[in-house]
Amino acid sequence: MASLSRAALARPAFSPVAEQRSGAPQETRRGPAARSVGPHDDDGSRLHLGDTQTVFTARAIIDDSADSRTVRRRQADALRAYGRTLAEPDSAVAKCGRVLRASEAVLVRTGDRASWSGLVTCGSVWACVPCATRIQLERSREVSLLVERARAAGLSASLCTFTVRHGLGHELRDMRRGLMDAWSSFQRRAVWLNARKRHSVETVRAVEVKYGANGWHPHIHVLMLSTATADELATMQIQFSDVWREVVVLKLGRAHEPDDEHGCVITPAHSAEYLTKMGLEVAYSASKMRGASRTPFELLSDASRGDTQIACAVRCDYTRAMKGARQLEWSRGLRDTVRPR
Repeated sequence: MASLSRAALARPAFSPVAEQRSGAPQETRRGPAARSVGPHDDDGSRLHLGDTQTVFTARAIIDDSADSRTVRRRQADALRAYGRTLAEPDSAVAKCGRVLRASEAVLVRTGDRASWSGLVTCGSVWACVPCATRIQLERSREVSLLVERARAAGLSASLCTFTVRHGLGHELRDMRRGLMDAWSSFQRRAVWLNARKRHSVETVRAVEVKYGANGWHPHIHVLMLSTATADELATMQIQFSDVWREVVVLKLGRAHEPDDEHGCVITPAHSAEYLTKMGLEVAYSASKMRGASRTPFELLSDASRGDTQIACAVRCDYTRAMKGARQLEWSRGLRDTVRPR
């Protein structure tokens, strides 16, 4: 029987994550490749200097030959601009990519890519498409590397999904807080503690939120690395379901009690699915099926196209409910095994 140890997951001398980090940064240079933008620039990329609350405006350059990466970046920037109109005026989201941190900004070119340095970035994985894309790309690499090493060590990787009953009229903020309280309570129960000890379980917990015909649907995905066999995982699902239903009723009430089929589901962690379910792949294309569940960034895309009802939901419910929430939570010390030193 394979056993799970931090040594088995420890970072080797070479790793894709380390290579990416060491290879990407380049010096910021002033001159033809990178320059300070002053108050007398007239090329459309203009910074009106004066104080740190100065607004940055840049003229969009349309290129029909642009590759898909360029198109995605422009779409992300457009959604960030629209998202600012839904954010609180003085929030970091409203200032992201638009307000100077100091007296100037610098245009940095790296190969065929260019970006501005010196502007405020909000770092929100919930409300800002460019920031979420950048942050979650790095997180997805870390999680993928962790799963790859665990499987190489002979361990199983499973995705355990915990849900609650939801419906129209249920406030997302109340459900999200109750969901996390229920998860905290579940982790203190004997069924979970015994499973962790018996099967050497290590976890990465993620929160995912979607919106559909029955309103907001927050749920938890737990990536489990363990020594458990398929039969043992099936037994764990039955045991977990009973206890999960109990803690949900305790923290959220009978209205949110999940059924036996959907309350707790354990499935193999297929690479094509688990990163998306854990919210580590940003989807923000326009929705084609109005009855289907949509991610928050798909809602933002629809709102930017005139869906005023969705715009209200994003502004009044989602942004307020998710502010300050942690997207990922790792077992203590587990993330250090895949982070470059």
